Amino acid sequence: MLVQIDGSGNARIIDYLPHPGDYAQWRAGLTDAEHAAIVAEIDRRMGDKEIEASSFLPGQDWTGTPFWPIYESACNRDFDAARKFFGLLVWEYMRGRPDCWCFGRYDVRNVAVEGLIYFRVRCPE
Repeated sequence: MLVQIDGSGNARIIDYLPHPGDYAQWRAGLTDAEHAAIVAEIDRRMGDKEIEASSFLPGQDWTGTPFWPIYESACNRDFDAARKFFGLLVWEYMRGRPDCWCFGRYDVRNVAVEGLIYFRVRCPE
């Protein structure tokens, strides 16, 4: 489950997917089996982590990984589109988790991280 915490500490559940038109277009370029393999690989790589940057999760070379069809088929070899679609797939995955996660844009060692950083939090009551 994705939650957003405002400056007063109030949490709200995120129940939407950003850029639904782009997502639908790119998702149509994947088979159900490819989508399932991508989600399974995201889950495997997340493991029991408490924090993860979406841009670090897939690694730099997608060749031979379940992520390759994102670039090859869904996004027609458009690297920028593939990165954005991968970010939406991670968002979708995090929304579906039973535990609670927040997200934001942060710097790591004074360098801006391109994707969102997700971190596990206690679920709001």
